[in-house]
Amino acid sequence: MKIRLYLIPILLIIFFSFTQCKNNNEEDLYGDDCDTLNMTYSRVKFIFQNNCYSCHSANLYYRDIKTDTYEDLKAAINTGRPWGAINRFDGYLPMPNGQPKLDDCLIKKIGAWIHAGMPE
Repeated sequence: MKIRLYLIPILLIIFFSFTQCKNNNEEDLYGDDCDTLNMTYSRVKFIFQNNCYSCHSANLYYRDIKTDTYEDLKAAINTGRPWGAINRFDGYLPMPNGQPKLDDCLIKKIGAWIHAGMPE
């Protein structure tokens, strides 16, 4: 009988310790520190310069996609191909070509800029 009385508190402790476990991820706990507010061309052009310019410039523009100027980039984005490529959607050539996928924050910034109407 004494064993059973000691067993009840132990089982209750074990039960309550497991019910407190949660599957938290870092973003839920600390928030997303990717600033996508007020995205303009001047805030996203470095992404394209660092990741796209070597193949998509006036000197070498693969698949008629140029990223030299605001007008060039806006025309390219309007085709929908760059967005599909950087997100690596089915049916699109993954970009940057031969490189890892862009960081999620960079993609979010580009998406916010596009969603805002691609302001200069």
